[in-house]
Amino acid sequence: METKIALSHLKISPLNVRVVSPGKEEDKQLIASIAAHGILQNLVVVPVDGEDGLYEVVAGGRRLSAIKHLFDSGVLAADYLVPCQVKDAANATEYSIAENMKANMHPADLFISFKSLIDQGRTAKDISIRFGRSQKDVKQILRLADVSPMIFEAYRKGEIDLDVVMAFTVTDDLDKQESVYRDMGGRYMNAHGVKSRLVNTSLTDKSPMSRFVSIKAYEKEGGSVSCDLFDEVKYIDDAELMERLATEKMNGIAEVVKGEGWKWVETTLTSWMDVRAQRTDGELRDVPAELTQKLDAAKNELEKVSKAAYDEEDDDKRDDLWEKETELEQAVESLEEELDGYRIFTDEQKAISGAAITLSGNGAPEITYGYVRTADLPKTANVDGSGSAAATELNGDPDESINLSNALRTDLANYELLSIRSVLMSKPDLCFDLSAFTLAKSVLSFGYYSRASSLSLNIVDMSATKDIEETIAAKAILEAKEKLNLSWLDAESDLDMFINFQMLSRTEKKAIHAFCVAASLTSSNNDIVQSLAEQVKFNLADHWQPTKENYFNRIKKDDILLIAKDLKGEEFAAQHSSAKKGDLAGMVAGLDEVKGWVPQAMH
Repeated sequence: METKIALSHLKISPLNVRVVSPGKEEDKQLIASIAAHGILQNLVVVPVDGEDGLYEVVAGGRRLSAIKHLFDSGVLAADYLVPCQVKDAANATEYSIAENMKANMHPADLFISFKSLIDQGRTAKDISIRFGRSQKDVKQILRLADVSPMIFEAYRKGEIDLDVVMAFTVTDDLDKQESVYRDMGGRYMNAHGVKSRLVNTSLTDKSPMSRFVSIKAYEKEGGSVSCDLFDEVKYIDDAELMERLATEKMNGIAEVVKGEGWKWVETTLTSWMDVRAQRTDGELRDVPAELTQKLDAAKNELEKVSKAAYDEEDDDKRDDLWEKETELEQAVESLEEELDGYRIFTDEQKAISGAAITLSGNGAPEITYGYVRTADLPKTANVDGSGSAAATELNGDPDESINLSNALRTDLANYELLSIRSVLMSKPDLCFDLSAFTLAKSVLSFGYYSRASSLSLNIVDMSATKDIEETIAAKAILEAKEKLNLSWLDAESDLDMFINFQMLSRTEKKAIHAFCVAASLTSSNNDIVQSLAEQVKFNLADHWQPTKENYFNRIKKDDILLIAKDLKGEEFAAQHSSAKKGDLAGMVAGLDEVKGWVPQAMH
């Protein structure tokens, strides 16, 4: 029986099978729809036994909650009549199950229906209000409905995914959409590939160059952008124009800097430049003691937090430490910039020196002063007033300029040492030479005793290096040890052990000797050990690789970008400059170019 029942006479039934609501956003949309269109589908109710005039809702609980929300908001009165269908209580559960067996509308049908409303004269704001969606959601839906019919039909048939359709919305040129769709071959398309063919994805409003120029200045000169409503990014259509504007602006800054008396000024629109010159920092004068203390304290705290983040097992706590690490890195950089304000260059230094202007990740120009080219170096090389060049070479591997924490340097050294051990223990003849040489030099050399080969019976403890036991080298060493004949160690006395050891075959003794000699190396940073490494054609990358956890998460974000630039190029580094450090570390660690690559500090 269909009837209308006052809201105050309805309550939810414990027999209603829907317990879990679809979600707050869906509930919000339902409330807006009922407010705009009323109840379009009857609630299914059963009489409450012993309570005349009261009914329990067995199907339509979300609609009832939405009506009560509208009542609480003052939109509906308590005597509002709700259309209901009254059923017998005996089959209440069955009715509830049957009423909730609904299929969701295909997203494509929703997109087209919203577009139809626009065609009928509705505005995006009207649709937003009447269906409980944000205006941003409505605009996105309408943009999806405007893609080429060919592409839309492929989505309806399940031939392409929604993210691919979203990618096509970066341009409203339907001919271009269809051309890319045909070229890419339907099923094998991906969102990134579609975007890269439709627009210049390497240059966006978030790129350093665009931030430097500003989108407003670019558009003022006639430039246009392609908008991605879903990723909230704008792609620069005229890269040539943007680069010209950036070059002109950078040249203006360079003229001002050169006017300060510098011999030369070089510029780049990237974050790194190979100036092929030595660097002098000038002389620090009148630096406040408080600034020096703050900088030292920030560096010490950064070292502690970086180590704590590496040691932390809990993911949430580690994320918090990474955020703290980023804050401290920014604090250190800010203090170092403040310190640079106290550097003084004499007119004589400026006369032989130059300046380099680069762009930071946020598009701000960064000026570094005091580069001296080899041809301009005075014969005394006294460019900083200290009697020496005190310079930093900027050409060569950019990894050389990365500042590593003491803890990370120790771990990298341990990785390398363990790897060399794992190789040498399979070379008994070389190990014999090394141990015989070390013993002979200790006994037979005259004068002050010194150990030349870093061989010691005091084995280096590497337990502080968190994942050292999980490396390829550690596993190889364990396997080698398991193959040794160690039965002689079971004897009760040293004499019995020695007698049993003598009974081993020559091959067994040589294997034990080689293992022990290799395990006794205390450092890989030794000329003799390096010579042995060359003889066995040792390649560290065969035994250890940098990962997100053991390396990239433990250096600064700017240093990760520097490595990314060296491995993948400037465009890649610029494209990912706004990524979070953890995400960037994982992305770079997963690059094919990282395979076989090791940090410069381990070369």
